[in-house]
Amino acid sequence: NENDKCVEVSLDCEPIVSPPTFDAIHTNVLRSSCATGTGNCHGEAASAGLDMRTADSAYAGLSQRVTPASVGCSLLEKRLESDNPSFRMPPGPTPLSEAQRCAIRQWIANGARR
Repeated sequence: NENDKCVEVSLDCEPIVSPPTFDAIHTNVLRSSCATGTGNCHGEAASAGLDMRTADSAYAGLSQRVTPASVGCSLLEKRLESDNPSFRMPPGPTPLSEAQRCAIRQWIANGARR
């Protein structure tokens, strides 16, 4: 089960936003990639109970899927880094960019605070 396996990640990367705060990640990654446009799975439909339209609702949902300071064991990171197309987020052929994933990894490593 992919939920049970931790993944290897590197924090030696350049994040899309610096510092990688949750609000900056929401504005620059989650809202546009997950809640609106072609990646609107977590907009009005709120797939898997995740509504990414606002920073408050996104944080409330993601805080249940993140293990602060344990990047590779956080469900969010496992989904972002998966090679399995039925498990990987976002779905489809185009994953988040390395800089986007880097910001999320560094935010989790720094305690995943709001």
